[in-house]
Amino acid sequence: MENISSDVKERLLDEIDNIGIRNMYGNRMVYYDYQERQWGFLDQDLNIVIPPRYNRVQDFNDGLAAVLDNSGNWGYIEPEGNTVIAHNFSKQPTPFRDGYAKVEKRNGLFAYINKTGEIVYDDMHDAGVFIGGYAYFTKKPDENSTLKTHRIDTDLNVVLADNVNNRAREVTNYTSDGTRYTRDAIVDLDGNVLLAGCSTVFTNGLAVMDYTAFVDNQAIPMKGLMRRNGEVAVLFVEKEF
Repeated sequence: MENISSDVKERLLDEIDNIGIRNMYGNRMVYYDYQERQWGFLDQDLNIVIPPRYNRVQDFNDGLAAVLDNSGNWGYIEPEGNTVIAHNFSKQPTPFRDGYAKVEKRNGLFAYINKTGEIVYDDMHDAGVFIGGYAYFTKKPDENSTLKTHRIDTDLNVVLADNVNNRAREVTNYTSDGTRYTRDAIVDLDGNVLLAGCSTVFTNGLAVMDYTAFVDNQAIPMKGLMRRNGEVAVLFVEKEF
């Protein structure tokens, strides 16, 4: 993501009347034309590359953006504005991640599609987006079964993962070694906690942590920085901030 500075926004507003703009993703910036009441896209030089012709749009992600046209259906466009996946989706799909997007069918079930719009996995009762090469979904093995949780990778290999706990499905990021970040811990692919207390990803070997100190048998919540092995590197005390 590239942030657009306030002076650039002011210059843009001077050059193009009656618009609103977002931050830039993938060298494209969404803007709204209040006169046309439609959405379009600018490039990094603030040229209009996709005129305002959509009722709703998503930011570009993984090379494509989902857009809602006057037909009332969603499709996907590439950065020059050409439609690459037809407007066949009555419900808003997800942005592409790791080469796949999640779409909802009229019967309420979900499917994953690839960048040509082909359905690559179908009839899921609930499904998450791909993060770091994996996604989780629930599906009935057969009509008489109960819902089972599965894990799928970007090669479309599917394994039963019904023992996976909720932490695995609440993942926010991956590390290069395949471990996963939730909101407050590092977990493995099954959601087992490997290191608790992390609220952000590691940067230069350190991550923000929540810490509870016990003084005179009283719990005092604190924050600090921790190393990858769980050791406390820096502990912030209240009077410092």
